[in-house]
Amino acid sequence: MKKYLLTSLLLLVGCSFVWSQTEKGRWQIGSQIGNLRYQNEGQYAQKSFSGTITPTLGYFVAKNLLLGTGIPVSYSTSYLKSPDFKSYQLIYGLSPFVNYYFGKGPLKPYIGAAYSYNRTVNYYRSFLNGESKATGYSTTIAPHAGVAYFITRNIGLNVGLSYTIQHMEVGFLDNIPANQQSFPPVDSKFFSMDFGFQLYFGR
Repeated sequence: MKKYLLTSLLLLVGCSFVWSQTEKGRWQIGSQIGNLRYQNEGQYAQKSFSGTITPTLGYFVAKNLLLGTGIPVSYSTSYLKSPDFKSYQLIYGLSPFVNYYFGKGPLKPYIGAAYSYNRTVNYYRSFLNGESKATGYSTTIAPHAGVAYFITRNIGLNVGLSYTIQHMEVGFLDNIPANQQSFPPVDSKFFSMDFGFQLYFGR
């Protein structure tokens, strides 16, 4: 009987630690990985890869309400064998976000939104024009939803789905005549799945 009571008490204490993950005054440090894609197909032997990693820092300003910011870093590359063409793109910026968590157990659904402003650097290499570079910027708005799983009081995992609305100004190529170097703005909308790992501190 005593062993049963002791086990029950330990379970209750452990659960209370897990449930207090999203209490006011706690800090969250983590990282998100998403937008992973690899393609190798087509009659021109097209190959492409892209991925994003976002370190994040957040603070629970109220119970279950997290405010924070991320530093998204995206990299993508594309290659065509015929005609010979390569491109690289690096995007980095700042992305404030807000998340709200639901539930009392270790598995908590959440909803939120993020806004980001990013610098873009594009490199191109082709047989006809040689190497060139263009710099610009992009902005995104990304409502999202997901599920967080709290392994312990200080460790959590999450998976989420985002709907991204993006506006991109590519900029100007540095070795093309001025009347030919401008790219038109690009607007896009897409879904992406993100996976994350978080550490929690405080209280």
